[in-house]
Parts: sequence; structure tokens; C-alpha cells
Amino acid sequence: MMKLKLGRSRRGFTLSELMIAIGISSLVMMTTAGLMYMAARQTKDIVGQTRMRSARTQAIDEIRYRLSNAKIGTITITDSNRDITFLNPNVSPTFKSRFYFSPDEKTLYYDDTDGEGDGPVPVARGPIEITFELQDSGAVVLVTVKSDSSMAYQQIDQQEGEVAVYLRNI
Repeated sequence: MMKLKLGRSRRGFTLSELMIAIGISSLVMMTTAGLMYMAARQTKDIVGQTRMRSARTQAIDEIRYRLSNAKIGTITITDSNRDITFLNPNVSPTFKSRFYFSPDEKTLYYDDTDGEGDGPVPVARGPIEITFELQDSGAVVLVTVKSDSSMAYQQIDQQEGEVAVYLRNI
């Protein structure tokens, strides 16, 4: 008698082998996705901290550089200590320079154009708050640059940067 060969060969996977392979692949993919999520959160925190420190440092450096040349007795601070106007003889002997911080835009601007030219130039942007305070002597301006308390990042340092700028021009 002749044996009939079935048309089925042993070259495929059984259903149980496919289910095991899919289960292992799913487990590996879920682990990889979890690791990627944790790495993305840490990167966001690091970028936020770096951005804040950079904005603070940039603001303090620019203010110190420009304000130290101000003429003593020409300082005017307004707008809840967020706007400082001063005469800088190195820029012009007649019109005043100005730093002002916009809390809505979280931007520090510098303007020495007296209404002409390009206008105010953004100096520092970021999650910061800046205030100016003229000391009793009239020759020292205390500048406080701190991290904004209403940050979207929750675990970021809430440090303050404070610098006393001594005016050099009498």
C-alpha cells in the first residue's frame, strides 16, 4: 500500500511558538519604552536646570558690565524695581540707558537707543525674575536674579543670584 504524503511540511512555526515569541518581544519593547521614558524625564530636568542657570548668569553678567559704567546720581528705578534707567557716559553723555524686565515675557531688555535705531534688545530670557535696588550711598545697585517660582519644571533648583554693582563714574 502506498502512503499518502500530506501537503504540509514542517517548515513553519506552531501557534504556541508564535505566542511565546510575541510575548517575549512585547516584554522587551515595554522595558525599552520604560527606560526611554525615564531617560527623557531626566533629560528634561537637566535641560531645565541648565537653562535657568544660564539665564541667571547671562543676566547678571550683562547687567554688571553695563551698569558699572553708570554715572553716580543718575539712577532711577521704577515699575516695582524691575526697570532701571541710568546715564552711561560711555554710550552717550546726553541720553539714558535702560534695563527692564518683563515678567510676562520672562525677558530682560536693554535699551540705549533713546528712541532711535533698533530699540530694546533682549539680554536674557528664561524662567527668571529680576529686581533692582539702589543702596543708600547711591553708588551701589543691588541686582537680584532668581528662579521663577511658577516653573513648569517641578524639581529645579530655586536659587537666587545676587550681585552688588558698584558705579564707577562720578
